[in-house]
Amino acid sequence: MDNLKDWINHARKDEEVEAIVIGENPWTDEKIAIPEDKIGILLTWAEAEPMLDYEFDRGFGSAGCHPVTVWTKSKIICISEYDGSTGIFTVPRNPTEYRPYYT
Repeated sequence: MDNLKDWINHARKDEEVEAIVIGENPWTDEKIAIPEDKIGILLTWAEAEPMLDYEFDRGFGSAGCHPVTVWTKSKIICISEYDGSTGIFTVPRNPTEYRPYYT
């Protein structure tokens, strides 16, 4: 099992989260539902972190975690879904030369 908060912490490395938006996921377990008034709005990491501290199955099938967009000073972090498998990816926040890769 994977933990969404841990995925984000690993992807951001030591960079501070400037803002985060959490999206709806109708396939997540009821016990990890995000309050409706927190969906789709800008949150601080302190607000979002406790809500994203849950385990999920990243294997095949519907995404087991909520979609997120996370902004740090240098990158944007998002959840991806490919062929039924959930992952996380980052892109530079601003135009820059870099080598895209899968995480």
